[in-house]
Amino acid sequence: MVPKKQFSIEQISFLAALCMFLSSIEYAIPKPLPFLRLGLANLPILLALKKLRPGEILVLVLLKIFVQALVSGTLFSYILLFSFSGSIASGLVMLIGYWIFYRTGFFSNIGLSLAGAAANCGAQLVCARFLMFGANVRFVAPVLLISSFVTGLALGIFANIFENRSRWYGSFCGKTEADSGNGDRFGKVFHKKSTDLKKEKNFVEKLWKNSVFRLCFSLIFMILLMVVKNLWVQIGIVLLFFVLGLIKRHGKVKWLPSLLILIFVTLFSLFVPFGKVLFSIGTWKITLGALSSGLERSFLLIGMVFISQFTVDKNISLPGKLGFMVESIFLVYDRLVVGKISFKKRNIVEAIDEKLLSLSR
Repeated sequence: MVPKKQFSIEQISFLAALCMFLSSIEYAIPKPLPFLRLGLANLPILLALKKLRPGEILVLVLLKIFVQALVSGTLFSYILLFSFSGSIASGLVMLIGYWIFYRTGFFSNIGLSLAGAAANCGAQLVCARFLMFGANVRFVAPVLLISSFVTGLALGIFANIFENRSRWYGSFCGKTEADSGNGDRFGKVFHKKSTDLKKEKNFVEKLWKNSVFRLCFSLIFMILLMVVKNLWVQIGIVLLFFVLGLIKRHGKVKWLPSLLILIFVTLFSLFVPFGKVLFSIGTWKITLGALSSGLERSFLLIGMVFISQFTVDKNISLPGKLGFMVESIFLVYDRLVVGKISFKKRNIVEAIDEKLLSLSR
């Protein structure tokens, strides 16, 4: 067996940018619960299993988690726990499945994708069990299991087709001698003139100082939110950071996912009644204890999201290799979202292939 070559930082960053691009598409798709993940962002990881070393796969998965949290503003929220547990579980299971089954011909990309989707689903259900719904997670499980199976199957089929037909994939992985200069071509994607960096220096320094202030300010209220068990204090903190987020993001704050969390978490809490009975719906007793518990848990989760959105954004400045990789990812991502992918007179694989090839020219 031919040993895998070591991929450059640029190539891993390129794949992470694809993960982020697919994640942003997935994030825009309406879902019954905001923490649900369809798994579209796993496509680059699935394709990379045959080419990257295990350590590089782990780096790619961690970059995917971190950058997704930066873009969505959920770095310090409960959503990060769902993303981290689901992505790590999925990545490890697909990696193990590749080494045990794929290389022997027992699995194709479909098997790897289904295994990864099952692991992702299991990890999310565990998080939902302890963070949100308790034993009532059984009501959510069927929806999550069915969606994971469908998306895992579809992703595996598409990966098989894309892997066999894509010129970009062959070029990226350096399958032919003609592609030996592949790394140099991809390096051009990340090129920045030194004069541009000098112009940005003062801006980055100011941004970093501002980020530190926001972080310290937010951590104080995050501690209050978690320690003070008072519903009105939680509501006050949520409203404060909702307003601060509106100001910072110029009115572009996604409130619908938080509203869904408030409704679903509170509703599922009412299925386990305790405390004073407020009223009854048939044999279902709505109790004050269950209602208060559900609202407190809801506002804690919502507050974490709004605090995270205020504190973190993709313009945060990071030092060292991590900073370079994050900057590289956003450079590629910006190029991916510029312009539309044309599907006229071509199938979806050819259209996506042309778009990716254009980035490396």
